[in-house]
Amino acid sequence: MKLTLTRVFGILMAVALFCGVLFSQTKTLVLPKPTRIPAPGNIQLLDGYVYESRTGIDSFVGAIKRKDGFEIRHDIGRLAGNYAIRYFEKDNNEVQWTNRQTLDGDDLLIAFLKDGRIIATYPKSTANFMAKISSQEDLAQFLLTVLTYRPPKPQVIGAEPKN
Repeated sequence: MKLTLTRVFGILMAVALFCGVLFSQTKTLVLPKPTRIPAPGNIQLLDGYVYESRTGIDSFVGAIKRKDGFEIRHDIGRLAGNYAIRYFEKDNNEVQWTNRQTLDGDDLLIAFLKDGRIIATYPKSTANFMAKISSQEDLAQFLLTVLTYRPPKPQVIGAEPKN
């Protein structure tokens, strides 16, 4: 079969017509708005803060962020470990102060370092919170936020819910 100029032109016109019909039928894809993931442990966010979930390999990570860039990062889960405990050693020159408090049956270890970093850990629930402190306001807001953390209660499979 010989391709003549007329036949080639006809094929090109048919392809162009088909493409025109095909592309005129495209619709705009509307994606649903992403749902906001709540802060872990029912943390109460202070005014001006938002929660941002991040991707972790073996634990739950994220940040509680303020518009000016201050953020409280967290690493939570069995494999997260205890970030604060190493700063409770007697001869640690990095430490400005440490404090330990029991809240709802879990210790809270807080270490404030000379370089302005603060680390707070709930050892039983392996929840670590970290921030770089630049002002007294940052310190107060870090503590107010971290103190609202309440780990989820373990669920017993097959147990009847309490009324």
